[in-house]
Amino acid sequence: MPLLEDLWQDFAPRGLIAYSVSSNILAPDDPETVADYVAEMGLTMTTLIDYDVTVYDAYRITDSDGFAPYPREFIVDRDGTVLYAAATIDAAAMAEVLDAALD
Repeated sequence: MPLLEDLWQDFAPRGLIAYSVSSNILAPDDPETVADYVAEMGLTMTTLIDYDVTVYDAYRITDSDGFAPYPREFIVDRDGTVLYAAATIDAAAMAEVLDAALD
């Protein structure tokens, strides 16, 4: 999460809107637990809770065995087009996509 926060801080002045989504895919999260985590990590981007796993299911990435890794990172433009999707954080690749998208 700190790498995502760094990207948010770097690109927010250029118009990036960032959301962190806590999905209940692993275990139910309550708002207090998520708020404690956000505070502990020092996150300033908006954090949402995916209570019914709708977001997780809508953006499902699976490998050849049907496994859907978690967490996942996405960059979606204002028109809803997915510009980047990965199951591992690659800050350099994400920065490259953001740089092109926010020009």
